Amino acid sequence: MSGPVFSPDGTHMWDGTAWVPAPSQEGVVPMKELSPRHVNRIAMETGVNPTQLAENAQYFDLNNDGVISPNEYHAASAAIKSVPDFAGLPLTEQQKAAQEAKRQSQKNPSGLPRRLAGLLLIGGGVYGFVFFGII
Repeated sequence: MSGPVFSPDGTHMWDGTAWVPAPSQEGVVPMKELSPRHVNRIAMETGVNPTQLAENAQYFDLNNDGVISPNEYHAASAAIKSVPDFAGLPLTEQQKAAQEAKRQSQKNPSGLPRRLAGLLLIGGGVYGFVFFGII
């Protein structure tokens, strides 16, 4: 079974344009409830494999009425034909915490600029430029 594309953690599903929350098991329409007439017609119209469309469509009960409508079959077909944008995948709480920890570790605790340029004064006169790098 191919079915839809899920996020690595299984919480989101690619709908053809964006990541949406994945349906619960109760929200998946059983294969036997799908309309072969709609599957075959829409598969032919959109140029996708009918078996793949059926496997995908059962997850596309977007209005949660237990029936896959023609619009929902078209949405399932669009998801098959598009490439998932993994960069647009919502972050998990663990990923958000890791990003925040990284951001905090990169802050400069002294509050000074990363690079300071100053003049070295010796005996009241300017001797030259000295560059300091603060890590």
